[in-house]
Amino acid sequence: MKKKVPFKNYRYHLVPVKTDQLTIFNKEVTLEELKEQKNKLFEEIILSSKSIRGLNTSQLPLEIDYASDDIFIMKLAVDRKTTLYKNFKPLDYNNQPFIYIIINNNPEVQKIFIEDNQNAFKKTSTVRNILQFGYGALLAKFDLTIHIEPVIDQGTFWDFVEKNKKKIERLDFEIVKPNLANISKSLTEPLKQLINITNSHKTSISLKAPDNGVLENITKNNTQLNNLVNYSNEGGGDNIKMKLKGVSKKITTSNMVKETYIDSAEFESTDQLKLIDIWKKLLQ
Repeated sequence: MKKKVPFKNYRYHLVPVKTDQLTIFNKEVTLEELKEQKNKLFEEIILSSKSIRGLNTSQLPLEIDYASDDIFIMKLAVDRKTTLYKNFKPLDYNNQPFIYIIINNNPEVQKIFIEDNQNAFKKTSTVRNILQFGYGALLAKFDLTIHIEPVIDQGTFWDFVEKNKKKIERLDFEIVKPNLANISKSLTEPLKQLINITNSHKTSISLKAPDNGVLENITKNNTQLNNLVNYSNEGGGDNIKMKLKGVSKKITTSNMVKETYIDSAEFESTDQLKLIDIWKKLLQ
């Protein structure tokens, strides 16, 4: 029976660990050569991985269902124990629930959709951390690392800001080193140059109001702020954190991750051309 399957949206960045003495297969390469080859190297890792190292060092089963034209559909499983009852007595069974993960490895896109299935993983952010940790360890041999960041629902974010714009005391951003041309254009050239010169992979920017005051011009019309928000919310940074006046706990965009619903029948299509077209449109 067809059903709509929920997926959370993430974007990943493949970034060189350093800017000099780079190597691939024990051969020295330039920074530009590594950038050109990074997605091909990641593809080789995806295709060769039958499992992935979890955060607790255990290996989690990983199986690729589909791989074509930069699109990869895979399943990630986890070992669980399930208790069933018969004749009023508990019976323990080993269970291995799984989720679907979809990757678009096009160097201009670099998106990951993670199925939101709490029977397997309570949070998609846990899966994000597993992929980042596991793939990061494998990419290290190529002098690369991977940062996977949430794509935020822009409407939800700005609706929240609009309702609370007279209460915002502080805004904290942590942005990833620019890696994708289609979203990095939001950042100013001086900021991008500073990040490149220092090889900063995560850059923190904090806007803080004066004591007993609030931040001003926190709107879409503030071009400089809107550009920073767009870059972060399009997967260019970690969750934006907000401190509201009179509220002790910081608000984050972790609950505003963009969600996409996909018809389960689209996983089962035998029409390869149709399947490619569907996934390319979804993961743009």
